[in-house]
Amino acid sequence: MKATASFFLFGTALLSAAFSLNGQAPSLIEPKFERRQGPPLWVSAQEVSDPKEIIKLDLIDDFHLRKSVEAQRLGKHTQIGDSVPTEKPEIASISRPDCTTETLSAELRGGEGPSETLADLAEYSKSIVRGSIRSLDLGFASGEPSLLVGLEVSESIKGGVLGSLIYIGYPVARFRIGSLIFCNAERGFEPSLGDQVMLFDYTGPIDREGSFYSPRLDQLFFQSQSGQLFLPPHLKASSDLAPARSLGEVAKLLLNNRKDTKLREDAQ
Repeated sequence: MKATASFFLFGTALLSAAFSLNGQAPSLIEPKFERRQGPPLWVSAQEVSDPKEIIKLDLIDDFHLRKSVEAQRLGKHTQIGDSVPTEKPEIASISRPDCTTETLSAELRGGEGPSETLADLAEYSKSIVRGSIRSLDLGFASGEPSLLVGLEVSESIKGGVLGSLIYIGYPVARFRIGSLIFCNAERGFEPSLGDQVMLFDYTGPIDREGSFYSPRLDQLFFQSQSGQLFLPPHLKASSDLAPARSLGEVAKLLLNNRKDTKLREDAQ
């Protein structure tokens, strides 16, 4: 049986505030332009957590997030005589049933090119890279609950990226900071350290350092450490991906297609 599954069938992976093998994941990522207002591209939950306020909303500066937090704070006011906490609140992932509120993603991600087939992904990608997950951090991407995936690039199939470590804003995230709940309504594969990722990048990096990518969910393929391949649901039955049972085999299909295309162009 083909070792492929829809994103939506993968079980929940529990995360703490950050799992990292290198400990160098950025706590703040800024856009290329000077940001005078609005949220940063990325800020970690640890960076915005606060002993007194639980979360420092001014560091995120997002209207919808502020409204969500204000709604949750109703009825949770500190009583007279209560001591003020001196330590930052606990940050931890939660399961979907614990999500009392969800954020509907409004961020425009990954450009506008089609992705109905593997050929589409190959044609419209500026770069295609494969690598292993080296860090996972909880936080907010453009004000929305998100996961920062640190990817150690092991193979460039098309184009290339700056350096061997890049970061991907991934909107499948559910966590709490103290008593406050933050859940993204996006459903998808829930990654773990050591899993492999193939990124089809349509836009290039969007941050100042040239290392942060914000793809759509249909521009990411995953392979778990057990070897199971996870494709976007609409590509699961795609004929051009039928032979592939791993990201390595997907890479071979892409490289073979590139060779075939070049031969046809040379023959014309």
